[in-house]
Amino acid sequence: FTPYRIDFLGGFPTWLVMGWGIEMGCIVLGSFLLLSRSSWAVVAFGFSVFFMVVSQAYQLTMGLPPSMSTLSYGSQVAIIWAIAVGLLVYANRMRTRRILH
Repeated sequence: FTPYRIDFLGGFPTWLVMGWGIEMGCIVLGSFLLLSRSSWAVVAFGFSVFFMVVSQAYQLTMGLPPSMSTLSYGSQVAIIWAIAVGLLVYANRMRTRRILH
């Protein structure tokens, strides 16, 4: 990481860092719940996506440093979003089909 990027990420408020931790915890928990065929996976993935929205909105309103305004970084973010939303949609479909209990 560049020094500016480290300063940018280190300047996040505590509530945002805690939200990011909850986001990561929910995605891991949702994955385990999905493997155990629990319908609570939808809730966990929903919370994860919610916290992703909050985190992404904060980052975009603060203005990204040049090292994070690249096509490479944008591609990584797009892939993460696709996976998270895909897991939420998949879990919801499995719950609708009564595969998750």
